Formats: sequence, structure tokens, C-alpha cells
Amino acid sequence: MMFKNIKTAADLASEKAQADLVQAKAQALSDYETAIEAMIGKVPNTELSSWAKQESEARNLDKPTPMLDTLVISRGLGETKEELATKIIANADAYAVGYAQVLGEYQAKLKELEGNV
Repeated sequence: MMFKNIKTAADLASEKAQADLVQAKAQALSDYETAIEAMIGKVPNTELSSWAKQESEARNLDKPTPMLDTLVISRGLGETKEELATKIIANADAYAVGYAQVLGEYQAKLKELEGNV
């Protein structure tokens, strides 16, 4: 009788290490996504997808700004386009810093995990 596919203790240890790595990476991704969700809150994806356009127009008030023009009117808060632009830029800058922190921590965790392979 011939034995095939016999796994040694080293094979089993390697398989466990790989499975542990996959699980640790999944946990790191979950932690990253949770941190981003905590920063963003319950913003619908449809609104989130408009952030880049809002920021672009807010940083370029010397060009046409159809989105900001419409937001100023539809929000009805009595703010000027310049005031809205200032708010958008402040929020975008704060988000960028927070996002960079969370992303950097996630990338560092992945490098740490990959270094332990």
C-alpha cells in the first residue's frame, strides 16, 4: 500500500501559520473598515460619492460650481457659497488627516503580519 499526501508536522504548522495570517489580515481589514465607518458616520454612499466633487468645486470657486450653487439654494441655510466652501474644505482636510492615520495604521499592520510569515 502506498501512502500519498502524508503531511508532516512542518506541513501542518505551515498550513496553520498561513490560515492564521489570512485570519489576522481579515481582522486588520475589519478594524480598518470599522475605524473609517466611525469617522464617516452614517453617511449614505450616494452622498459620500459626492464629496470629491464638492471638495473640487469648493477649492476652485473661480470656476463654475454648479453643485455648490445648487447646494446653497437647496439647503436653505442662508449661507453663501463661500461659507459653504469653507465648511467643505475644513471637513475634507479633517477627513484626509484622519483617513491617512487609519490607512497608515492598517498598512503598518499588514507589513507587520507579512514580516511574520
